[in-house]
Amino acid sequence: FFVFLCSRWGTPPPLLLWHGFLAERRWLRPKKNVPTKEELAHVISDLQQGIDNADGVPATGRPSGVLTDSSDEDDRMEQPDGGVDDDDEFNMADYDEEPGIEDTMFQTLASDLPLTEQDDPYADPDVVDDSEEEEYIGITPDDLLLIATSCEEDLCSLEVYLFELEHANMYVHHDIMLSGYPLCVDWLPCAPGAEKGNFAAVGMYSSAIEIWDLDTLDVISPVATLPSKSSNKNSKKGHTSSVLALHSCPAKPSVIASGSADHTVRLWDAALGSLAQTYDSIHTSKVQCVKWHPTEVAVLLTAAFDQTACIADARTPERVAKFQLPADAEFAAWSTARPWEALVSSEDGVVTAFDVRKVATGETEKARSWQLKAHDKAVTCFCELPAEPGCFMTGSLDKTVKVWDTRSGHPVHVHTKNMQCGALFTCCANVDEGTVVTFGGQQVAVWNLADDDACGVVFGLRSAVSEQ
Repeated sequence: FFVFLCSRWGTPPPLLLWHGFLAERRWLRPKKNVPTKEELAHVISDLQQGIDNADGVPATGRPSGVLTDSSDEDDRMEQPDGGVDDDDEFNMADYDEEPGIEDTMFQTLASDLPLTEQDDPYADPDVVDDSEEEEYIGITPDDLLLIATSCEEDLCSLEVYLFELEHANMYVHHDIMLSGYPLCVDWLPCAPGAEKGNFAAVGMYSSAIEIWDLDTLDVISPVATLPSKSSNKNSKKGHTSSVLALHSCPAKPSVIASGSADHTVRLWDAALGSLAQTYDSIHTSKVQCVKWHPTEVAVLLTAAFDQTACIADARTPERVAKFQLPADAEFAAWSTARPWEALVSSEDGVVTAFDVRKVATGETEKARSWQLKAHDKAVTCFCELPAEPGCFMTGSLDKTVKVWDTRSGHPVHVHTKNMQCGALFTCCANVDEGTVVTFGGQQVAVWNLADDDACGVVFGLRSAVSEQ
């Protein structure tokens, strides 16, 4: 079972994300088929008639149409004087004359039929359904949700995980079978031709972007596909190779940026299902990561296998600032503690922070804020803790997570942890519960840093559960 594919083969790390995607309290209730009184009576009648007619055997008595020999009657256990045997405790002589069990059963069902018309005096009218299935499917406001893609030998799926923080319990709430190999995923609040809700945009190996409805169980097809297959003109504007990276704009989530193995970056309007803009010359190799700035609406960060990262402004697509990396890019993101810094990791285990203000003015040599040799192997993912932006975490192919303190302006090592899920390809912090981080490798792992003594002491972390 592999949750994520290797980023060295063109698969980007951000395949798993936390998201409290329920804007309001929702309950998912499967439809139940309850027979009416007329249907129940008809079923009882058909069953009774079927037993009467089966093999010519009526409900009582001997099989009809079967010849019997008079000697059968003589076989009764009688005394020579014609009396009944007093030792016949079980009345075996009249065994064939007793009513069959089917008579008793269906008489009972028929007598119980009028009871279905009465209300149960012990039933609570305020309780809709207290079954275990309903409790399993229901989602409460306290539940934390995350979406992930997984690939097995003959099955690929999009999975919605539910995590109960109080009990530290996590399970797959529901999953969606995909038609091909997924390479990246991100949450969306809208989809073409659909009302606002919770959707997942999935970048596929086939170069398409599929949008799936997360609010509905047992869906069998995506709500929409980018580019739309219904328009031949629009289909020519899509990617020509695998989609490696996706990110929806935080300020305007209907706008999606996508990076591809075709060396291009494209901007999409998910609400309309159309292509808005294309960057086809800023990179010369596979685009590994795309990230919108959390506050600057139109500013986009990209990183690729050509050992470069770029800062683009969607309002002026002709102006792009570029800076050099020490190796092929693995992951990139904006710093939440210092919004003017862009963080990029590479396959040599190095994480570099760039001051984009100096990059924009052409001072690329002075733009490097700090550089960290975090791991011996590729740093495939990193994130900052929402509860404490100075808490910086890196994940690597060496199967470990390292925690760093960046409050002094340069990372200082705090703690190292093996997540027990193989080589790591992605990590993401939960915004609602700021101390919870999830990691993806051969399986999904969740870590609450507030429960870790080393991190809790250094950063003063306390979870909402420990405060209750």
